[in-house]
Amino acid sequence: CDDKDNDCDGEVDEDIVFITYFTDADGDGYGDADDIGLDYCSDPNDGSVTNNSDCNDNDSTINPDTVWYAGVDGDGDDSFGSTTSETQCASPGDGYSTTQPDTPDCNDADATVYPGAPEVIDGVDNDCDGLIDEGFVNAPLWTGNISTDWTDSGNWQDNNAPGLSPSEDIIIPGGLTNYPDLITGQNLSIGEGISLTIESGASLNISPAVVITNNGTVIIDGSLTFQSDATGSAYIGAGSGIFTGDVTVERYIPARRVYRQLSTPVTTSTFIANNWQQATHITGSTSGANGFDATATGNPSMYTFDNDAYNYFPMGNTDATNLITGQGYHMLVRGDRTTDLTNNNATPSETTLSATGTLVAENDGSSMVTVDVPFQRFIFVGNPFQAPVNMNTVLTTDATNISPMFYWVWDPNLGSRGAYATVVAATGTATAGDANEFLQAGQAGWVYTAALGESSVSFTQASKNTSVSETAVFKTTAKKVSTGQLQLALYESSALAANESEADGLLVLFDDNGNNEVDGSDAPKFTNLDETFATSNNGTLLGIESRATPIETDEIPLVITAYRNINYTIVAEGTEMQGEIPYLYDSYTEEYIEIPQNGSVNYAYSIDANIPESVDADRFTIVFALPQSLTDINLEMENIMLYPNPSNSGKFYLNIPPNMDDLEVTIYDVLGAKLFYKTGFKAGERATIKTNFTRDQGLYFVNLTSKGATTIKKLVVE
Repeated sequence: CDDKDNDCDGEVDEDIVFITYFTDADGDGYGDADDIGLDYCSDPNDGSVTNNSDCNDNDSTINPDTVWYAGVDGDGDDSFGSTTSETQCASPGDGYSTTQPDTPDCNDADATVYPGAPEVIDGVDNDCDGLIDEGFVNAPLWTGNISTDWTDSGNWQDNNAPGLSPSEDIIIPGGLTNYPDLITGQNLSIGEGISLTIESGASLNISPAVVITNNGTVIIDGSLTFQSDATGSAYIGAGSGIFTGDVTVERYIPARRVYRQLSTPVTTSTFIANNWQQATHITGSTSGANGFDATATGNPSMYTFDNDAYNYFPMGNTDATNLITGQGYHMLVRGDRTTDLTNNNATPSETTLSATGTLVAENDGSSMVTVDVPFQRFIFVGNPFQAPVNMNTVLTTDATNISPMFYWVWDPNLGSRGAYATVVAATGTATAGDANEFLQAGQAGWVYTAALGESSVSFTQASKNTSVSETAVFKTTAKKVSTGQLQLALYESSALAANESEADGLLVLFDDNGNNEVDGSDAPKFTNLDETFATSNNGTLLGIESRATPIETDEIPLVITAYRNINYTIVAEGTEMQGEIPYLYDSYTEEYIEIPQNGSVNYAYSIDANIPESVDADRFTIVFALPQSLTDINLEMENIMLYPNPSNSGKFYLNIPPNMDDLEVTIYDVLGAKLFYKTGFKAGERATIKTNFTRDQGLYFVNLTSKGATTIKKLVVE
């Protein structure tokens, strides 16, 4: 093997065997798999080898004899891994290592599972000792084997339902078919030291009218939803517990295209576009820029109110701004996202707004609004809790420089576009609508400072009340009355006939210890977009006026502005009134209408824009004495008999007093339309009036007028 013809047979190195040698750079006896090799007839003694099976010739520990162990700490649980192995040069895949584990991991895909791990109630052998959930006695684990019913024991491991006041930690694991819904009558109370864990992929829904009271810990890795619909909303009761993770809160909105003043108990983890805007249009652009829904005008539909600047500001965007706990929002809700944005008269639809984020005030236990005001004025506040709050508690507990008697809400059901209502916080009596002393979950309202300077209100757990029904802002509820009061409501006559809401209203409270001056017992009046109905005390417009028990010389001027229609009805209702009898005086028609001290009376009237006296804002006054000339006449008219009543014979009769020779009879329907008028009756006669002025059965109002005095009697035609 020397490249010579040693035997002179004409051939060089014949019968010599050549072998291919490959570079073995790492000296592990295996040549580089990428080397093409060199042929030798003898060992070149340069460290090369006769194979090229080394997949990594730069690492002597990697070769065909390498043992790969599956998943040594593949889940990051401190070097507990699997002992499963493969012998080969290249790694079999992710999670394999050449280091043999000291202690095997029974599930190297889960970092919470390893030898010595704490055992928890989840149906898993967490500590790799071959036992599942050992050490726990009757701990509840949701399985959902049967349904979504929390109280069905068949939905819990080993039929061990926790009840509605659990004494052990509860876990709702992911990966199941059914998840629990708490329904009416299933209020859940989580005690101190108890936890409820909703794992990733799992859910818990709280139905409307159901209350969760949390004095422990609720851990949300999945989803927790407080639902809302036309029947009410799910609430969080007063408690000291913590909610960790994001919670979803719904706010049902009835079908009415109108501005609303809203709030949210969560600070959202994503932008408005991913929350409320998923269920309704929010506009502010002609092109759809900044996350807004595009409209032809680009008019904004969502505002915030800056208490420092004392002004509304349109929302700048919805794709870079989050909803904030306790922030008040003034927002036009047209309906759901199927509403036609090109048609302002599109039929509105109900919708349910949804916001997902952190329950900031719930976790903090309270929420405070602080503003340094340069003069006495209003402060806009949002309810920071998922529960109604008693505003009397808010105004009288830990409040600084805040008037304690009243608060104000925007009632979207008043009039055609909504109006402000003033509420007596201690009693819940409102000037109009269905507002009461409870600021609703998801609602914003207004408080009034007592003077200039640093002012604050605190919403605390003690201010919650989860036992009351929602008001008609979100749901129908009963109306409250107070004693010693006179309540006046202004209706469009057609709205009254259709049993729709009033346009505006006012309230006068009487008390023996009261006074007729404007002070902290009187509530200023918000001016509405449309009709505003108020009392006027020396030029100060009031929504609620507190006065002394009325005497004959008292007068209460009324103000009505911004008429939108022609035909109106004032409904005046007295409740347990004492002192002199009140009368509604119409200076245009010079009529006096008696208001019952316990009962109500309707006064229908019309306006004519061409007659200044008919649209005069000061047209009406409440007086407590008739002119002497009218007193006797009024008594006489009260004694006029109207019979038979109900009338089913096509006619009725009037007994006209002697000396009453100028009686005028006018009959109106409930819409305020005049159907009949007659005068010229003879004094002392029995007059016959046929009911052919109508073909319809129902209620009619008979106005009797003589010498400037008027009384109204009700007639039923059958």
